[in-house]
Amino acid sequence: MIMNATIIDISPQVLTVRNQANHEEVIVRYRNTRRFVVGDRIRITYSGIMTMSFPPQITANNIQLIASPPIIAPREMRAQVLRRESNFLIVRNNLNGQILRVDSGDARFFCPGRQVVIRHTGVIPGIPPRVNALELTPIC
Repeated sequence: MIMNATIIDISPQVLTVRNQANHEEVIVRYRNTRRFVVGDRIRITYSGIMTMSFPPQITANNIQLIASPPIIAPREMRAQVLRRESNFLIVRNNLNGQILRVDSGDARFFCPGRQVVIRHTGVIPGIPPRVNALELTPIC
């Protein structure tokens, strides 16, 4: 079977994608996820077996890159840290008060209550909306 999809999240050996045919979120197990970026459109070849979990899961035999997202100049946001987890922060945007999840490789050093500058490429819709941090800098 073949599925055309857009990557919405990447972890080691796992992609989360949005199926272009039905807009369903799907977990894709694959041995080499490092060559992809969020926003890539891909063609996934798999056996046709899909779990009945939510979201459903498949194991890819092959993934072909169809198109990469356009390169966007990084944006900058100042925010207050509300909550910290190991790999993400929950922050309040100083400009408009919006609550956001900020995904980062390592968020352990950013304490609640502190101000940060977040460089990112854009806000991803969701609850709460998310940004993938290119760089996090504490404001001292």
